[in-house]
Amino acid sequence: MADNVVDSSTITTLAELGDAWARLMEEAGLSQRRLAEKAATAVGGVSMSRPIISEIVNGRRLPTHDQQIRFLDLVGLTDADELER
Repeated sequence: MADNVVDSSTITTLAELGDAWARLMEEAGLSQRRLAEKAATAVGGVSMSRPIISEIVNGRRLPTHDQQIRFLDLVGLTDADELER
């Protein structure tokens, strides 16, 4: 998934984080609704409803660490992959 490279060291605002989430979702072929559905059926109990995802993507909310890890998993990246970047 070379297209999914996001240099997290360049993200300094909520808007930039939201843009990164939106890009990774698009590359994974996931809408906000589908991401929320996948999160709801995944094991782990991390709250990622569509309204929460929308707030993050639109730069109005900072995801928790657990939400960020869950997101990376749902878009096909692992925490280990992200930490290497």
